[in-house]
Amino acid sequence: MFSSDQILGTEVALALVALACAFAWPSAGALGLARALHWARDVFRGPSRLAWALAMASFCGSALLAVWVHWPEPSVHDEFSYLLAADTFASGRLTNPAPEVLAPFETFHVLIEPTYASKYPSGQGLILALGKLLAGEELVGVWLSGAALAAGLAWMLWAWLPSAWAVLGASLASFYLCTTSYWTQSYWGGAVAALGGTLVFGALPRLARGAGAANAAWLGLGLALWMISRPFEGMLVALPAMAWFAKVCWQRPLSLAVRRVILAALAPTAALAWILVLNHAVTGSIWSIPYFVYDSRYAVAPPFLWGQVSGEPVYLTTPVREYWTGFARREFERQTTLPGLLLGFSAKTRVFLRFFTSPVMAAASLFVWHARHTKGLGFALATCSWLWLSSLVWTYNLPHYSAPIAGLGVVLFFRAARAASRFRLRNRRVGAALVFWTLCALPVVAGLRVTQERSVEWPQWRARMQSDLEGQVQPCVVFVEYGPGHSVHDEWVYNGADLASTRVLWARDLGPESNALVMQHYPGRRAYHLRLDVNQAPVFRRL
Repeated sequence: MFSSDQILGTEVALALVALACAFAWPSAGALGLARALHWARDVFRGPSRLAWALAMASFCGSALLAVWVHWPEPSVHDEFSYLLAADTFASGRLTNPAPEVLAPFETFHVLIEPTYASKYPSGQGLILALGKLLAGEELVGVWLSGAALAAGLAWMLWAWLPSAWAVLGASLASFYLCTTSYWTQSYWGGAVAALGGTLVFGALPRLARGAGAANAAWLGLGLALWMISRPFEGMLVALPAMAWFAKVCWQRPLSLAVRRVILAALAPTAALAWILVLNHAVTGSIWSIPYFVYDSRYAVAPPFLWGQVSGEPVYLTTPVREYWTGFARREFERQTTLPGLLLGFSAKTRVFLRFFTSPVMAAASLFVWHARHTKGLGFALATCSWLWLSSLVWTYNLPHYSAPIAGLGVVLFFRAARAASRFRLRNRRVGAALVFWTLCALPVVAGLRVTQERSVEWPQWRARMQSDLEGQVQPCVVFVEYGPGHSVHDEWVYNGADLASTRVLWARDLGPESNALVMQHYPGRRAYHLRLDVNQAPVFRRL
């Protein structure tokens, strides 16, 4: 395993090697690119075959990485919350009854009243539930979402690039985004919203060229996926997308335009109905969104920087209070001054660039200026810039927040690479050679990032303990106690949807009286105590 600094240094070295090879052997590199494009043009003569091939490769590749390299265990608060949603949906329910005793089960990003449910939009929970229903394993749902994204990239890029470039672009992008990245090697999500982007931005140029009205339905499905996965970012990106769609409809006969609008509205209407029904089930009101209900109960600082810090609510447990009044409040307040805002924006930009780009891509990316007059490039660049600039108002920024524009990012790079391939220096095809060696280096970069060392071991400890306890004859309760200095990000107290029937129940140790209440309401269980201290192995004993 390698550290992030070692991987970055290796990528810089690869970029320099690619540049040196381009100048040292321009003819060999240009010939290699020509052969690659010729092969791509001959093997895949339409997007359907490419989509199926990449979907299968992505699914199998993701599975092999998980089994042979590192099986993902949930470690981030959000992952556990999504897994709760998956367990709920797979059980045939929209939500779950509130716990009999609230305080021991209070945790991050999970409502415990009026019902017990994840606070997040349902998209990632639904795809995890699909994996659980089909194969008994939520991670299979993640691989399926990656396979669908790979197919979506193939379909989208076929509308934006010449066929040979679309094959190369979709193949390389799917290897990284749909196979080796955390979007398909964790439960955190990203692929569902990115799939929505490929459908929206794959349909728009086809509609502009007068292709079949069925593309309007694909457009609508992409919007629906944004609504149930990344609604805020999806709404921002939908603004320029809908402006383009409106322009296309305006240029068509009225009857055709109305038909396309109706087709495009079907899936978003269904998604809205689903959201309202889920809101009512979880919160008791169709207008009360679980995300905001949870934040109104716990958050001191809002998720957007235009808000204000509010008074401290009554927390039932210390870890939850420390998270919201400590970490979350500090992250918000350090960006409320102009210098802090700019530093925060710089940090968010580095996160964005580190995930979506590499130093290997830098030289070829500079040629995006030479491709500026190609059709649609201005729209792609403006849309990506719009979402990037919007991170100024977010407290946090993670790569999956920008998932709706992932496909457009691929378009920008490969349009730039195509322009770079025409560049000559003293009649030497340096540009084509640079593109060839860059494309050769990109799979190496993706493979390197898979090897990045993991700095925490507790997810594996928790998973092993969960597995061992589930194998016992008698179900149990594990009362968790944290020592001083324990990180609020390393949370063990998460459970499945059915607290009464789960074999291993994780609860906070809030003292003998609280523990006795838990045992009373969930009888017939063996009781254990788990103490977690900083830089020490867990101390586990039977009560």
